[in-house]
Amino acid sequence: NISTTILRTYAEILKITPLAASLAQAYYLIEGLFPAFFATVTSRFFQSAYNWMGKKGEIREIYFWGVILTCGYLVRYILQYVSSMAINASVYEKVTCYQKMRIGEKNTRISLQLLEDTSILNIQKRAMDSVDQERVSSLYMTASVFMTNIIGVLSVMTVLYNYEKTLVLISVISVLP
Repeated sequence: NISTTILRTYAEILKITPLAASLAQAYYLIEGLFPAFFATVTSRFFQSAYNWMGKKGEIREIYFWGVILTCGYLVRYILQYVSSMAINASVYEKVTCYQKMRIGEKNTRISLQLLEDTSILNIQKRAMDSVDQERVSSLYMTASVFMTNIIGVLSVMTVLYNYEKTLVLISVISVLP
């Protein structure tokens, strides 16, 4: 079952590197909300520019939304940088080292006669291939990115729904083909 595998993967990675895994998850949660944030702030920025051009608003409002938009991008890039370091240094490197250590520990508990058994050798090879290809970390990251995309889509659909309900239907229909 894929959901059980993903939950076990998350539990394993949180056990091995709790701070980095938590930082990565917080980043991916926030990253999922950025599309809605940028859509809302950009809309208000252009609306304030439109109002100012029509003599219905002040230039300070344009500056305000411009600063908010710029700060949003800066925060996003800083979070990407910190998250990237946490993911590469901890989620990939620490998890790989930890898994290799666990395989080594298991090998020390196997009798020498069993170490020559082809089925045991096959299991060891498959385990090391999985570790070397970073499958656990990759599954963790794939699930995290998938979660981010779902949050992003839902947040943008919420913004669209609040702006005009028919836009949600149009956006869903437009991606079907």
